[in-house]
Amino acid sequence: MSRAQIRLYCGFMLGFLALQLGLTLYAGALRFDRDAGDMLHLADLVLRMTAGQVPHQDFMTPIGDLAIRPFAVLLSLPTQFGIRWQIGLGQALLWGQILAALVLLPAVIWTGVSRLPLWLACGFGVAVLGMVTANTYGGSDPNLSLLAHSNRWAWALTSLVVVLVVVPARCDRADVRDGLIIGLALAALVLIKADVALALLIPVGLGLLIQFRARVMWVGILAALAVWAGYSLIFGLGYWLAYFYDLSAGSHSSLRPWPSASLVQVILSPAYAPASLLALIGAWLLRRESRGPGLTLLILLPAFAHIAFQNIGNDPIWLLALAICLLAQLPASGEGPRLGLGGVALGALVLLSPIMLNLLVSPLRHAFLPRDQYAPVFSTPIGADLQILTDYAGPARMAMPLRVSKDIDPAMQTLFLDRTLPDCTLTAGLIAETRDQAATLRALKPALQVQPFVADYLAPHWLFAPLAPLQGGAPWYYEGLPGFANASHLLVPDCPANPSARQLILSYVEEIGVGLHEVHQGAGFSLYAIDHAPGTASAAKEDAQD
Repeated sequence: MSRAQIRLYCGFMLGFLALQLGLTLYAGALRFDRDAGDMLHLADLVLRMTAGQVPHQDFMTPIGDLAIRPFAVLLSLPTQFGIRWQIGLGQALLWGQILAALVLLPAVIWTGVSRLPLWLACGFGVAVLGMVTANTYGGSDPNLSLLAHSNRWAWALTSLVVVLVVVPARCDRADVRDGLIIGLALAALVLIKADVALALLIPVGLGLLIQFRARVMWVGILAALAVWAGYSLIFGLGYWLAYFYDLSAGSHSSLRPWPSASLVQVILSPAYAPASLLALIGAWLLRRESRGPGLTLLILLPAFAHIAFQNIGNDPIWLLALAICLLAQLPASGEGPRLGLGGVALGALVLLSPIMLNLLVSPLRHAFLPRDQYAPVFSTPIGADLQILTDYAGPARMAMPLRVSKDIDPAMQTLFLDRTLPDCTLTAGLIAETRDQAATLRALKPALQVQPFVADYLAPHWLFAPLAPLQGGAPWYYEGLPGFANASHLLVPDCPANPSARQLILSYVEEIGVGLHEVHQGAGFSLYAIDHAPGTASAAKEDAQD
């Protein structure tokens, strides 16, 4: 790019972020109309970190620190630095995405300036930053929520890394900057969505070596190590052991072995086979034109499939990087496979267009929602700007028969302490049901001080009642009994949102043999006081029988 083009490009990208900022200001609150459980989960994570808790050490989650840190930082700024300007939880979530996009902006600008023509750099920049600031996970569904926002952020970083690795720079002395961005992006991916980083590490390293760019690789390694060393200094080496444990628990959970379709379906099913075929053709054509970049792109294809497999909806957002890599290396008119490369890139963009259009339009759609149709999720001032569609937040609805995981023993599905549990599942009204249960907990005498351990996949009751979060607990349940040793009470819902989670938890509780004394039954749940002292389980069982 010429200097005039660079100024135009920078102005264009700043203008795009200014538009996102204006839409966020106009919206004033975060409104959603789906994924109530995921939004409660996100609120739980953010508010725990705002209170000073550290992921993996103070609570269990396979989601990395950097996926939540921007929101928590914005929400805790007034209390930490005496700032008078106070934002709520909903605004913190919206502004956190803008903050993440601002952090990514220099890398986006460098990627465009160093190796892309102006028109392609503008399109790439809008797509990458649009992924970060979107108000939907992707797909073609126009509904709004921040479901799996870490997936979008991971795809944005992945797109940057792939373009920097596959497309040669058009300027001198690019190795250090390329290495810094690649290393920092991979380090951030480890701290956002670690499976994405693991999928990219080997292909990226091999791709750089194939193209004789060892200097870029070493700079990237040093940059990544510096980030991870900083985390070790702040949180200690035990942080990584705890993170590894949480990742292992999440990946081995019997409740949801993978987010959506299986890996074979992501590659070969009718919905995804055209994208896989386009990728193979594009890599083969690029290898004929430019051996190093083409072979690198070919090596990256399994990583693309794995990342899509690990994401909700299995959106093939890697098609963006594929199209950019091919369009950036089109041979001159009349030379090489120009028509073939251009055709594959166009096909990739056509397949991607419904997903990308949904992502880019979602902030605009969110800003101009009919606001009178939404109501606050929480009654506290800090949570009043997180709002849900009132039709979606209606009363709880139950369904029968019970749907359970194939990994749960049918003989143990509805029996706990010799009591038959209701054979149903919560199908709607999660927020309303949780709010009602929290009100009942708040009215108990003596009142609880700490969140009970909940036999379900979510435990957000402390968000609706003056309870402390359970130390060591899991905002989203995966496996085991995280935080149970610190719990004073066990809450067993009559109709859980995830019956398999309830049964798995109760089977673990019966296995360890703690004492349980019923203190409440009704309002949709049973509450048991936990006696962790050894030798109390049989007495508690006798009390339950009486």
